[in-house]
Amino acid sequence: MNLTPTRRSGRQRVPNKKYTNDLVDEIDFGSSEEDELPEPVPIRRRRDQPSTIDEDFDLEQVADGPEVSDERQSSAEELSEGSRVATRDDSENDSVVDILDSGDEATRKKLEAKGPSGAHSRGLRDRALRVTHRSEGVFVTALVGENTDDVKNFLKCREKWADNVTLPSQYPDQRDFGGMARPFSHTLKQRRMEATIGWDWYYSEGGKTLFETNQIMRTLSAAEGSAYLPKPIHSTQNLLMGPYGKQKLFSIPFLQSLNIDQAWSQALGTDTASPDISASKTTEKRQDGWTLNVGASLQCLEWAPNQSANTQYLAISTLQASASISINPPETAPAYTPSPGPSHIQVWRITTQRSGRDPHLPPELRLIICHEWGHAKEFKWCPTPRDAREQDATHQLNLGLLAGVFADGYVRVLDVSLDEQWQSKTSYVEYKSAAFVAKPTDAMCTCVTWLSASDIAVGCSNGYVAIWNIYPFAQADRTNSTDPIPISGAMPAPYFYETIHSTYIRTIVSAYPSHPNLVCTSSSSGYLRLTDIRSPASDYVLSARVHWAPSTIIYSAALTCFITSDEGGMIKGLPLRRFWSQFGFVKGDSEVTSLALGHVHTSVLVGFADGTLLAANLMQRFVMGRSKAMLQQKVWRHEWAPSTVDAPREEAQDETHKHRQSKGTSRITEGYKVEKAILAPMHTDLNKMEIARTGILPYMYTTTYDKQTAVRQINWNPNEAWGGWAASGMGSGLVRIENLAVGAYG
Repeated sequence: MNLTPTRRSGRQRVPNKKYTNDLVDEIDFGSSEEDELPEPVPIRRRRDQPSTIDEDFDLEQVADGPEVSDERQSSAEELSEGSRVATRDDSENDSVVDILDSGDEATRKKLEAKGPSGAHSRGLRDRALRVTHRSEGVFVTALVGENTDDVKNFLKCREKWADNVTLPSQYPDQRDFGGMARPFSHTLKQRRMEATIGWDWYYSEGGKTLFETNQIMRTLSAAEGSAYLPKPIHSTQNLLMGPYGKQKLFSIPFLQSLNIDQAWSQALGTDTASPDISASKTTEKRQDGWTLNVGASLQCLEWAPNQSANTQYLAISTLQASASISINPPETAPAYTPSPGPSHIQVWRITTQRSGRDPHLPPELRLIICHEWGHAKEFKWCPTPRDAREQDATHQLNLGLLAGVFADGYVRVLDVSLDEQWQSKTSYVEYKSAAFVAKPTDAMCTCVTWLSASDIAVGCSNGYVAIWNIYPFAQADRTNSTDPIPISGAMPAPYFYETIHSTYIRTIVSAYPSHPNLVCTSSSSGYLRLTDIRSPASDYVLSARVHWAPSTIIYSAALTCFITSDEGGMIKGLPLRRFWSQFGFVKGDSEVTSLALGHVHTSVLVGFADGTLLAANLMQRFVMGRSKAMLQQKVWRHEWAPSTVDAPREEAQDETHKHRQSKGTSRITEGYKVEKAILAPMHTDLNKMEIARTGILPYMYTTTYDKQTAVRQINWNPNEAWGGWAASGMGSGLVRIENLAVGAYG
């Protein structure tokens, strides 16, 4: 017998490593592009049954649902793989979480044996969205988290606005469902504190006095102020409007308006051609509204908050009109090059007799803010509530603080007021210096948002985000200065200046009022990032990368999610608690150019490049689920076409007039029916039949439209009495102001 011992290696035997973040293994080729939310349980109550949500709400009653089966969903029903990866740093840990959710009991025990460091949790139960039998509590807590107040506020908002079809209702019904109201997360106590204590820095601590001292202005005559206005190529704008098949051609002069109801009456032949607007009222009543001609393509527009029930103000900024189309590429990148020059901001006043219902008086151009800072790329009114105090001048009407990013690369805050003793119809005021001016030393400001009554966050061209408190830095003495920089030459330094993206930031939005510490940004890299400004290096999450970063992002406190769009024309939601995932709401036929969500309801307006204005109630997404499609409706469609008779034939042959812009004619068609939202056109019955017949996929194409056709800007009125009023600006220079609320006229 051979007693020689067998030679063995001294190294410890361990199983071969199996990497769980392999790219090929992680890709689910059968899943859809968009993540799907679970199908929620419909609200089961009788139509006459009042709301069951009260102060005795118990989270455990919601969270405890029927027993959940251990059966797993198929790969087509699970969340897409893009939703599992929040950042490049935690992709490996996320794969471990996926294994924990798998049915391999042995693997789960091995990973659990490693202790707390063996897996990384986002703080939510990820498997809640992967079970087969879903309960109401699982759905709600998976969407908004397990905080009692968040769940309660979401359920209240859902019961309040879930019955609206596409557009908001003007008044609530007998059960108090519908109508206009603030999100329940923005409590009355919080609003009162913001309206009083939140403005002590302005009234009690010298902020108002410093703003009046540093903001250098002078009144101009109409002749002097006209130099800052756009120079329209044509003094009027042609518009076809009226019932389909009976439309009539109207001509709107520069900075004038056309009554929509009067135009319809004339098109129907029922108008007496009297200048009295009341004479145009017909038995077939439709909504009142106005169409303005502001002379150039819209850049931004926004309603002023905290206004009375009878008078509202709308701020509008346009691009400078050009008489010719440039065919030569610029020598430098326009997005990174300051371009100061004369420009303006228009402030229109809309007055009614009965709280937003009957605008008997036409809109009035009340104020023109003249400046040399280039056009306003973006501006936003301070959204926090504000109560009038004794310090407010009796002859001055303060509209609020207006923060804007201008083409010269600076961010400015203007304290806008109207002189009620001014006798002229329109006042021209030149702002030589703003109350607050700032700019990073090595970049340009690109976008702005408000965090509170005294804090603004600004996105920069170098990927940084800067946050300033406007009150301490407004104390620099600039009484004799006409420069955008203080006399001392020192630029105000932000108290927050961190790298958020690696390149140009296109949009920045805060989660005010529910979570003002959270900021959502999008950059040219294709990523959306949600950052907690209290610890930006660790508390952040990235969305799935897209080909083209969206320029429109809004936050909904009622839905607790950010709303944005993709390059395919789909409106998507990114829940605050699950920002790494996304789900679709509605979809249009072209590129999304503008987006607006109601401040006192949950209806959204979407503007497209083809001139379509689309409306939908986003709260329906959390009631119907996947079994039923959401409803969407074209409110109207704007089309622009060039005119072939603008210039004589001999001028058309001349090279100097070859690239001359045409006057063109706009047309607005209305009366579109409500339709189901189709998020995946490839899977429609018609396309399935085509695939079955030919064996090939149908072509997917994108149409390029004239830039004058697009709906460039949309904004809902933030004031509760005027919550159904919306303003929409087109590339042709037309602005449509109308009340879209259902039931506003009986």
